[in-house]
Amino acid sequence: MKGSVRKRGDKWSYYFTYKQDDKYKKKEKGGFSTKKEAESALREALHLYEKSNVIKQFNSYTLYDYINYWLENEGSRTLKGRSLQLYHSINENHIKEEIGFLKLTEINHITLYKFLEKKQVNYSSRYVGTMRIVLNNSFNFAIKEGIIHFNPLSNVKLNPKAYNTSRLLEARVLTVDEIDTLLDIAKGTRYYLPILISVQMGLRRSEVLALTWDDVDFKKKTLSVNKILTDDKKRGLLITSPKTESSTRTLKMTKDVIDILKIYKKHQKEMKELYGDSYYSDHDFIYCRDNGTPISPNNSFTPSFRSFLKNHVPFHFRFHDLRHTHATLLLESGVNPKVIQDRLGHADIRTTLNIYSHVTEAMIDDSVEKFEKLIG
Repeated sequence: MKGSVRKRGDKWSYYFTYKQDDKYKKKEKGGFSTKKEAESALREALHLYEKSNVIKQFNSYTLYDYINYWLENEGSRTLKGRSLQLYHSINENHIKEEIGFLKLTEINHITLYKFLEKKQVNYSSRYVGTMRIVLNNSFNFAIKEGIIHFNPLSNVKLNPKAYNTSRLLEARVLTVDEIDTLLDIAKGTRYYLPILISVQMGLRRSEVLALTWDDVDFKKKTLSVNKILTDDKKRGLLITSPKTESSTRTLKMTKDVIDILKIYKKHQKEMKELYGDSYYSDHDFIYCRDNGTPISPNNSFTPSFRSFLKNHVPFHFRFHDLRHTHATLLLESGVNPKVIQDRLGHADIRTTLNIYSHVTEAMIDDSVEKFEKLIG
């Protein structure tokens, strides 16, 4: 069990979360003059509860309950907002009904193997890997707290060839004709800029929505990707650093992107004059509402984008598929995978090669045919 301290006004307080009578509760006490006093009092309080066993009845915790406990106490402090939402979703939609009812102290590697092996049939290696991360981090946290002494997941070895590779094919890659059609339809709408930036530069949705004007260098014709915009259920919209260092990158802009950015720049200048002092000024977003406020990725952009596609575009795809399309077209054009890795912001080139293995395999076949013709 862990807690934290915070300053409220001129005084400091400590707090921690615990479970009692099958309900999560929060204990908080304030009035401390310094942070050091609050931290000392927190340690004493946690020791008292642990020693007297008033609260910590972990033997009765189910796996589902403990994962929620880990997410509330450790995950909320260390995870990005998007990851935290994803982990909660996995716990609710996969773990809860299938193995979540089992006692934390009774989970064994056989149960975990059967659970994950079943998931391999319907989900990609990346998604099953995320399930494994949720379980693994929860078990490791339980070890630190002395609840269990061994991570049952450490003995689980899955067959790497058993994953449902067809899930990768669900990543829709648009044809050149479809891209042209889409851009023609989107031109003049609020979706043209994000579509263009994603399909021509490979940016993620969260990266596009977080772009600010200081990321643009018209002289050097570059665009810097150094932050993301995420939704947090408790704190609302947040600007945070990218998930990995490699996601921070500077890209050369295409002429089309430069042209549309200049149009947006001019339009925003007009909006700033129109709104005056009421124009949002905390951040100078590129893609935003007329008054300068940011656009929520999950609550605003995605549902409205889906509606736009449904009503105006004659073929189906997800916004993230534009990024897949960008990478695939580069690979098919013979661009070095290392260049594409850097452009997409992947930390490891194996990630790039695994995601686009169907393309690279076709490139290998093509290279063999060319070689055979060369020596034939």
